[in-house]
Amino acid sequence: MMKSIFVLLLVLFSQLVNAYDVVEKEMSSGNTLTITEFEGDGETLLLWIPSERGYRGGSLPVTMDLAALGIDVRAIDIHASYMIQEGSRSFNDFDNADLMELIAVYKSEGFKEVYLMSAGRGSVVSLQLARDWQLKYPKQKFLKGFIFTHPHLIDGRPEIGSDATYVDIGKLSNLPVYMFQPEYSTKYARSIEIANVLKQGGSPVFIHTLKEAQGGFYMRDDKRVNPADLKIKAQFPSLIQNAIKIMRTLPHAEYAVSKLKVVEKKDNKVVTPAFRSAQLYPFTGDKTPPKTILKTFDGKNFDLASLKGEVVLVNFWATWCGPCIEEIPSLNRLLKRLENKPFRVVAVNIGEPKHIIEEFLKQLEKTGVSLDFPVLLDEKGNSVRDWKVYAYPSNYIINASGEIEYAYRGALKWDAPHVVEKIESMLE
Repeated sequence: MMKSIFVLLLVLFSQLVNAYDVVEKEMSSGNTLTITEFEGDGETLLLWIPSERGYRGGSLPVTMDLAALGIDVRAIDIHASYMIQEGSRSFNDFDNADLMELIAVYKSEGFKEVYLMSAGRGSVVSLQLARDWQLKYPKQKFLKGFIFTHPHLIDGRPEIGSDATYVDIGKLSNLPVYMFQPEYSTKYARSIEIANVLKQGGSPVFIHTLKEAQGGFYMRDDKRVNPADLKIKAQFPSLIQNAIKIMRTLPHAEYAVSKLKVVEKKDNKVVTPAFRSAQLYPFTGDKTPPKTILKTFDGKNFDLASLKGEVVLVNFWATWCGPCIEEIPSLNRLLKRLENKPFRVVAVNIGEPKHIIEEFLKQLEKTGVSLDFPVLLDEKGNSVRDWKVYAYPSNYIINASGEIEYAYRGALKWDAPHVVEKIESMLE
């Protein structure tokens, strides 16, 4: 009996060891790609292109389960292969010639179809790769579509309070897109906006909301995710499989090159606006605050315009946003310093129900930190669009005349002398 158990465990261990393999693939360019291969049934291939944050080992359970469902996965570690630093500029001026060759290699190996899967800014790499492939093989039926998770298609870094522009390549594909949007991510409130960009080239777009999931949930190690994320992560392979099944039902559309504008090469350097420095700069957008009437914790309507005559700092935040939490203590200290003056802080929570925020505040108090200012609830995220918020936290300071005077995107030390000095000058 013990011998049988030992043999069974040995077989299971052997299967686990052979579940994936890390290979070095030399391309005709002389570059070597580091690829983690997960073997499925040999028919459907998922080409996994990482986000700007790189390929993370936390996604291993997802890729292994995909292989168990019969889907082959090839996860390309672009950052390691090209010695690219992780971050928002990872893919600036990225040349996908090697990836083009890689798709051709996989086609020659007998795969019947391939789907490109990406997250964040990796989605731009996938879109460009697909366009180049379709330009070269306009009648192809091998490349079937995209699976994106919170895709980042914004061109550059929009200044706070300004409308974002989207990369041209997002408007030039006609392949189907299945977009997973975690509810607790900065891209969730922009789901329809992103879908409309992708539809411009003729792509059918499916939006699948992952309730209570955080951005990047499947890339983190299981020990570092909350129960809700862990639950979604366990379901994710089946959700991806269903996405593929749905896209298979769509009729194949030949690539209409003549109807699409050619993307001209341009300088892809990220323009860094002044707002990135840790100080307040005059707001350059429309100085009239959008009409904002939201519910308070006790269910009453609160009209931001009712605070006219006071200086008001409007803080857009979420409980899952690390930088938002980071600046809470300094906001409290700022309030304490200005407590006898006509100054208010109003926090607008984006997209979270009341019970989630209440639980967060309870846990926060256990660390010795409280929230000393009111929270308004915007579960539908409408104010994100009204105020043109693309990142959390985003902060606007309204003067006593009711105009936006300063703005800042990101966490700031609000009780820093140079910040306090500017706010105090508004109170004189």
